Amino acid sequence: MMEKIKNLIIVLTEELKYRENILQFCKGLETTLWGLEEQANFPENSAQTDQEQLNQEINNQRIKLSNCRKLLDAHEVKVKELLKSYVTSEASCNSCNK
Repeated sequence: MMEKIKNLIIVLTEELKYRENILQFCKGLETTLWGLEEQANFPENSAQTDQEQLNQEINNQRIKLSNCRKLLDAHEVKVKELLKSYVTSEASCNSCNK
């Protein structure tokens, strides 16, 4: 049983690292989006084509950020399922040993 717990800890540690990497990436996207939106607040400083490119890039960043949030949600579901399967397997294992 201790080996199973050790393996679970290793897996959860890796899952936490993965989640932290995604969160860092999301923070970078949010920062970039903020900067682009601030730049878009001053259209008088750029040509019309530059503004169109800027708006396109803002939309791209929003899509990336949305996908990043979906990935975080899906990852959370995965970890919950992992924990649920571990608890279920331990419960059935404990009942077998009695």
